[in-house]
Amino acid sequence: MFENSSMKINFNSLNEYSFYGRIDETFPIELNEKISQDLVHFNFKNVTYMNSMGIMKFISFLNSLPKAASIYYEHVPSIVVTQMGLVKGIISQKFKLKSFYVPYVDKESQEQLMILINIEDVVNHSLPYKKNPETGSLMEPDVQVERFLNFLNHI
Repeated sequence: MFENSSMKINFNSLNEYSFYGRIDETFPIELNEKISQDLVHFNFKNVTYMNSMGIMKFISFLNSLPKAASIYYEHVPSIVVTQMGLVKGIISQKFKLKSFYVPYVDKESQEQLMILINIEDVVNHSLPYKKNPETGSLMEPDVQVERFLNFLNHI
């Protein structure tokens, strides 16, 4: 485990890394020394913030990983998805996105929920309609879909 004032990273023997908190200038590039396997899973579910310095440190970290490594991103929050579409190097053909969160709005109550989307549910650069898990009401993406899914152009 790694921990500092901004974030915590848990990792296990299966090479699964779970990020908690903020990805900022304190991101530990030296974490790459722990990654020696060809398959790595990054779970971003509990990332709450990502700033420009954190992006640069994270990209440096990614570039320092073994070239043959297959890297999977899971549970990516919308704040990170947005950066993926804007900043080159966070995601590329080397990385495989498994799932990400999208803000959805309930058409009846106007309640906004973060819905986990599996990459295979994205067809022709569009997001599926979903049902509110509590009420069953129809929900639609609460983002400008084309802009939000811009990261797909990088994979």
